Amino acid sequence: MSDSYTKTTTTSLGSRLGSSLIGVIVGIVLFIAAFPLIFWNEGRAIKRTKTLNEGQQVCVTVDSAQVSPENEGKLIHTSGTVKTGETLSDAMFGQTVSNALSFSRTVMMYQWQEHEKSETKKKTGGSTETKTTYTYTKEWVDHPVSSSSFEKEEGHENPTEWPVEGETWQVGNASLGAFALSAEQIERAGKEEPFKPFVTNNMPLPQGLDASYVRTAEGFYRGADPQSVNPGSPKIGDIKVAFAVTPVCAISMAGAQTGSSIAPYQTKFGTILLQYNGTMTKEDIFAAAHRDNTILTWLLRVAALLMFFIGLKLIVGPLNVLADILPFFGNIMDFVTGTATFLIALILTLITVAIAWLTVRPVIGIALIVIAVILIVLAKKKKKETKQPQEQAQ
Repeated sequence: MSDSYTKTTTTSLGSRLGSSLIGVIVGIVLFIAAFPLIFWNEGRAIKRTKTLNEGQQVCVTVDSAQVSPENEGKLIHTSGTVKTGETLSDAMFGQTVSNALSFSRTVMMYQWQEHEKSETKKKTGGSTETKTTYTYTKEWVDHPVSSSSFEKEEGHENPTEWPVEGETWQVGNASLGAFALSAEQIERAGKEEPFKPFVTNNMPLPQGLDASYVRTAEGFYRGADPQSVNPGSPKIGDIKVAFAVTPVCAISMAGAQTGSSIAPYQTKFGTILLQYNGTMTKEDIFAAAHRDNTILTWLLRVAALLMFFIGLKLIVGPLNVLADILPFFGNIMDFVTGTATFLIALILTLITVAIAWLTVRPVIGIALIVIAVILIVLAKKKKKETKQPQEQAQ
């Protein structure tokens, strides 16, 4: 079931110009900030590559079943199955698991959700008319949704109380063979999966649990109206409780052997402490680390490109707003400035990355500069081709 409500607002040319002038300041900040981000990212990527290369050369593979004193302080690689003797319990709902690294309870409530969709049309004179449609749907959500912030709260009120919270339990002690794992290493190990408690129709509820709860195949269900509980037909305020578990698993690690633990290993350029799920060779674990470094590097490069692009778009924003006095001309201006700012942002990104690489990887740096020059030449050629028909027409 869903319903909707539409609201129409008009923004004057003056208001749009005022907002665009504020946008210019934000755009300048984004534009300037993109330069140090690129230089920092390229320096980080290079240092990380050198760190991993140095580490792979000195790293030794050891058996996780025993701690050898001769490897103290060395960079070691090992793998095996994580083990723990602890059990984890949710006392409230009477659930206990063993051979697990973590156990969690997820609580979801059936609530109203507001979804917003806007459509803006330009008007002659530079103003805009925006139609915003608010759609309300009933959904299972794992956090309280405040209906007081809805555009139309009437008829979409959500409960203000959350009867039971979600919670996660993690073992305090676990080991990879003879090596003790830290809390952070335990948290990173394994993959969470659904846990379905064993239930029968006549199994009593845990002692002290609210009688309004009923058992389900996934866990427990609590109706907002205790006299009318039907998991197949939920009502606003109904709650369902489910569980998840992270079973013990095989992991692979690379780090400094420090006593009976594995800690960060210091190289000339940085530190190494690698951990991945599954059984991996030394070559595999360092290849995975190089891959992660490459992914992060490209994500930050794209982030810098977007900062250049968005920054430039905001800087030329007032021109676009003024052009909207005639909507058709404004649409053309939007396309032209959008294309131009993206091309400029791309060129600036390539040149800045190239400059950052010139001192350490001259060949790559020069190649990036060549690509940037080609883009500039193509942009000028395209501009010239566009002007020629216009001049002939005149």
